[in-house]
Amino acid sequence: MKNSLPGKVFFIIACLIYSVWQASFAQNIIFSSGMAYYPNTQVFRLKAWKTMSGRQWLTVIYRYPNFLEGKVTLDNGFSPTFTMKLNYNVYEDRIEYITAKGDTSVLENAGHLKSIAIGDHVYVNDYPTVYVEKLNQTSVALGSKHLIKMMFEGNSGEVFEALGWHQPTARLDRLFVKKDEYYFIDKNSRLNRATQSNILKMHHSSKKELKKYIKETKVDFKNKEALIGLLEFCDHFADLQRLE
Repeated sequence: MKNSLPGKVFFIIACLIYSVWQASFAQNIIFSSGMAYYPNTQVFRLKAWKTMSGRQWLTVIYRYPNFLEGKVTLDNGFSPTFTMKLNYNVYEDRIEYITAKGDTSVLENAGHLKSIAIGDHVYVNDYPTVYVEKLNQTSVALGSKHLIKMMFEGNSGEVFEALGWHQPTARLDRLFVKKDEYYFIDKNSRLNRATQSNILKMHHSSKKELKKYIKETKVDFKNKEALIGLLEFCDHFADLQRLE
């Protein structure tokens, strides 16, 4: 009998994520062309002998469906007046741009590059580690690190390493997960993982009130809306303190 281990593993993982979805009261799930969408997580299955080609997969690999007007800001605050067509390659964790010849090239990362604006979106450069998208404008802002990870590549019990998204899958299916990791961004653009201990350190004068808010609202530190609500509460409480 043919071993269908990959299908079983995919089904088990889908069931686990589905249980999380139920607990978070999500509204719906959409299945299309091997892609399953869940709150904060997306699962993609690439069939054997296929590559991540075509516009459908480009919208998975890239943050935006099209390259957008953007520019860079240096660590001294200077921002050149010229703009470029930019996009964020989530899989490769890099900023790409369209050259004068119409080719796609990689924006070289460097320590003096403070941030990159792509359309209306701003990415903080935590050189040399990660690009984090700034999601709001509170005093301590929320940032999102976008990730695509291959969970496994296997068939009949075999597991192999993938060389890259542009490489064909050969005779094996691949399962990818796309998700966000959240960071707190201080006024100096320093990043801290979005955890309870870190927000209490960053708003140390309001620890008591923050602990109460976190407990009463059951803040999920993996949920974007919950974290934005927490940061807005921090600013609101700080404003009240200044008025006293």
